[in-house]
Amino acid sequence: MGFFTNYGMKFIRGFIRRSRRKKTPAEGLKTLIILTPVLLVAALLTVLLPARPVRMPDDAMAPRFEAGGLLLVNRMVPKIGTLHHSDVITYVPDANFPDNYRVGRIHAIPGETVSVAEGRLQVNGEDTGESVGTQAGTLTTAFQLAPGEYVVLNDNRANVNDSRAVNIGVVSESKITGRVQLQLTPKPAWTR
Repeated sequence: MGFFTNYGMKFIRGFIRRSRRKKTPAEGLKTLIILTPVLLVAALLTVLLPARPVRMPDDAMAPRFEAGGLLLVNRMVPKIGTLHHSDVITYVPDANFPDNYRVGRIHAIPGETVSVAEGRLQVNGEDTGESVGTQAGTLTTAFQLAPGEYVVLNDNRANVNDSRAVNIGVVSESKITGRVQLQLTPKPAWTR
């Protein structure tokens, strides 16, 4: 890593030195032609290196994501980034089965109080406008999320394999494997 950092710093210092002197239009165009692809490649690598493609395992997030569709998941977000309300994440409910991942949307973050009233999700006593469907499951009594805990629900509320399910419950940060950045197939789309 040090080699690339040193080489990169030398390149930047040299670029700054060369940019201070007066350039002819041909030199400016040459610099632009060389620098543009380098910056584009660097930007793409920054986005794609921590990412991995995963298949949508079922219809839990329908109609937004179709079963079998290919999603691009940023694996670095749970480790160095921050997760927010409405982030679509991948998580492993049972560490014994690491290939059995789920996809869901965050509806409550650490420190918030969660409850269900009249079939609707309440966060900190306020109605979120989200129905939990006919099965509230583990969300029937009010509770406060501890640090590193999230309430994750599917967009397709008929699929109850989310925080409502007894075998899943609240999702701890250690079980989160990434944040979905975009859908690659069948129709490419950003998640936010």
